Amino acid sequence: MKYGIKASRTTIDVKNAGINDLIMHSEYPMFKYHGIYTSSVIFNPGDSTKTTSITHGLGYVPSFLAYGVRSDDNATFIIPSLPYGDTSPDNYTVVWADTDKIYFKTNITNGWNRWNSANFYSDTAYFDLAVNDFPDPGDWFGVVFGRPSGWDGKSSAWRIQDVDINKNESLTAATLEINHIFTVGSQDTKYLVFGIDEDNCPSNFSTSSTKTSASDARNQSAIGGYWNFGTDVLDQVNEIISRNGWQYGNDMGFILNDNSSPDGNWLGANESCYCSLNILKSGNLTVNYKVIVFKDKIHS
Repeated sequence: MKYGIKASRTTIDVKNAGINDLIMHSEYPMFKYHGIYTSSVIFNPGDSTKTTSITHGLGYVPSFLAYGVRSDDNATFIIPSLPYGDTSPDNYTVVWADTDKIYFKTNITNGWNRWNSANFYSDTAYFDLAVNDFPDPGDWFGVVFGRPSGWDGKSSAWRIQDVDINKNESLTAATLEINHIFTVGSQDTKYLVFGIDEDNCPSNFSTSSTKTSASDARNQSAIGGYWNFGTDVLDQVNEIISRNGWQYGNDMGFILNDNSSPDGNWLGANESCYCSLNILKSGNLTVNYKVIVFKDKIHS
């Protein structure tokens, strides 16, 4: 006579249950339960990677099954995970074990870091001194700001399209970035940065457009070669999105004014340059972890 133990799912007759309806069957090997553990990490604005661990204390590397839950949408996922079908190698949650602990690591540098950051891009630029006005233009479009030799101070303006920020939304940071520009001269170039004081920046914007009351005076040192210029515009953005007529998805404009730079010192925009508005939103994200640890060794 053959003896054994088997248990079926609720409402299923154990005597007639098929193998897929059984919770356990003593004829088949099964993991031996050790414990369930939980942990969590909190991502603050600007964070990209977090690691935490739990202690199992078995003295060897055990078998385990790990899960994660995001606090923003309660999405549950098995680890390792590339959530929402995002196959970016910079967006993942992984788990591993040693003889004492289970470790969790979540990286959100791409893809689902959109819970607290966003980038918006310029569709149009306006230069007081554009390439067609300047002798020997080379490969550049115009003066971003400053005072080319023999000229008055020059400025530029930029329009950012489709800014998906709600009216009065809480923001941690806002940066206007212009890539692939260059400096001329050896002294600091001085500038003022404004927003364009419009609910929805029009297509006929310029450096003469109405400016926000929020402005900042800054200096830019000389830098060799091409580089990426960035300047803080949080106060300007906050003033624009607090306007009565601001709506999610409107366009937003910015002006970079020369501020009595020394003669012969200026910043130029290369022909391949573009401008972006990089936003970091307030709030944080919690990722909760749960792991079932078994007494079975991963390696015998």
